[in-house]
Amino acid sequence: MRTVFISYRRADSSGIAGRIYDRLRNEYGEQLVFFDVDSIPAGVRFRDYIRDAIRDCGAIVAIIGRDWLGFSENGIRRIDEPDDYVRQEVQFALDNEIPILPILVDDTKMPTADELPVELRPLADCNALKVDTGSDFEVHVGRLLERLGAIVERHRRIPRVSEPEPDKRTTTLTDDDFEDKVLDYKGVFIVFAIDPSDSLWGIRAYDMKKALITMGVHEFCIGFLEGIGSHRSVAAHFNIRKSPTVLFFRDGELVERLDGVFSEHAMVEAVEKVVGKASLWGNGLRQQEADGKGACIALVVVAIIALLIWTFSH
Repeated sequence: MRTVFISYRRADSSGIAGRIYDRLRNEYGEQLVFFDVDSIPAGVRFRDYIRDAIRDCGAIVAIIGRDWLGFSENGIRRIDEPDDYVRQEVQFALDNEIPILPILVDDTKMPTADELPVELRPLADCNALKVDTGSDFEVHVGRLLERLGAIVERHRRIPRVSEPEPDKRTTTLTDDDFEDKVLDYKGVFIVFAIDPSDSLWGIRAYDMKKALITMGVHEFCIGFLEGIGSHRSVAAHFNIRKSPTVLFFRDGELVERLDGVFSEHAMVEAVEKVVGKASLWGNGLRQQEADGKGACIALVVVAIIALLIWTFSH
């Protein structure tokens, strides 16, 4: 269980972030401070690892320098882009009610609510501390340690919940096994996408959910957790820790779940074979020897996609 997560933009404040990390590491120990340069194993999915790390921390130290909002080559602020890792870190902490301690480097001003994306505006209400990169650095970091002290101590006293025993119905699969397992059921199953920006068949999870509900497809049902922070009770009930998680139901009862590293492509291929009619793929529609009913479903899908495109473009 880590205690402090250091969030910063490398192009903005990597130097001061490293100095703060050294002080926090000396104070709390290396294992209790998350600093991405040293903490992320090679070959892991960055976003998932970061979210797990934040969820396991008692507080986030958000280091804000003059260029924290960030600007890309096209002039768009990095903080406005959904895939910006700094935005994701702060937003995930806010969604999960994890304390954030903003650190203003030198004469940097705290961003106002109007300067922040809507999802990040609560950050403007957080009480910030100043850290000077010059002679006052140690004094200012001392104040940071005082502020963190109560939070860290409280976090350490919280008993760590042991990992639950694996559900006997749980199977971990790779691409090679996933399709065969799906074909064994040919029934109702649910795929949980933890993040609403995740896509299946080239379409955002949210849009796909609406399309399937509109179609009234009951042969297979795909549901999505639209942000694990706002659906913690559902996620906790099924112990969902990664995406995708596939839950198989028969007559309303959970009969098996799949937690795997199988790819989106494997999922799509399996769904197509289960449905046996038509399915979405990328930006187009692919039919597999669709009969009359399948062709009707295909037309409905095309119409829904067109409606979704029109809706989100107006």
